[in-house]
Amino acid sequence: WLSLAPRLSEENADVVLDVLLAGDGRQRAPAALDAVSASLADDPADAVRTLLGSSRRRVRRWAFTVSHERGSLLNTELVSAARSDPDQLIRTWCADWLMTSTDPGVFRALLEASSVEARVVGITKIPDADLDHRALIGLLVDRAPRVREQAQWRARRRGLDLAELYRERLDDSSVRGKKRAACLEALGSFGAETDAPVVLAHLDHDVPRVRAAAIGAVVDLVRPEEVATVIPPFLLDASPRVCSEAASALIRVSPRRSIAEDAWRSDQPWSRRAAWRLTRGLDAWDRVEADLRAASD
Repeated sequence: WLSLAPRLSEENADVVLDVLLAGDGRQRAPAALDAVSASLADDPADAVRTLLGSSRRRVRRWAFTVSHERGSLLNTELVSAARSDPDQLIRTWCADWLMTSTDPGVFRALLEASSVEARVVGITKIPDADLDHRALIGLLVDRAPRVREQAQWRARRRGLDLAELYRERLDDSSVRGKKRAACLEALGSFGAETDAPVVLAHLDHDVPRVRAAAIGAVVDLVRPEEVATVIPPFLLDASPRVCSEAASALIRVSPRRSIAEDAWRSDQPWSRRAAWRLTRGLDAWDRVEADLRAASD
């Protein structure tokens, strides 16, 4: 340390820190890190802030943590990192740190972030007066369930009819892919039996995510005996996601074990996996048999 300390600078600090952070579980690592951190803190050029742009992931995470602890990170820097930093952990940290902010502009900026964590903070913390109606409608069909749940809570506080909102979005042919799937999932929660035809019509959709969402909504809106008739063919779907959702749906209506036989014989591994999940969910002895069949697959 006596040799290294006088030579520690912005140019080599990230290399030194990367080595120390890689061995941070070793006996002398904490003391070494404290020494380096204290040395960099005395640098008038604020080397710690310079390391926020390091190409070494461990060093960047360390620099963000230390800068936050010292209160040297600006809100604009936190917002920028929370919105689009390539490191998911840094995005999460910065979004969490912004929870204590009192600036509505910060939360408005987070509503359009690519990061799910940032959008959750934005929709959770923004005051009602600063939440634009159009932005709220967009968040109601967000691809992330956590964001949608917060948006739905805000919408109910405003007295909006969620079921009608999602029906209108499904009637709009420009709503596709993830947004259409989000509408179907929400309609399963807020809709009524009268919405069953709309949901059933999406079972043949060409996008697997939409088919899977429709299956989930069918269980909520259609009578169990009809579910046990409509859903079994989807155990043989070309999409693993759809097969898995079909198995989950059928478990909820307790179908006959024979429904899974075609899936057990399928050449698709994901169909056989769905048959295993479905059979395991029926009865105690069915679970034993399913495990034995899967073990010899």
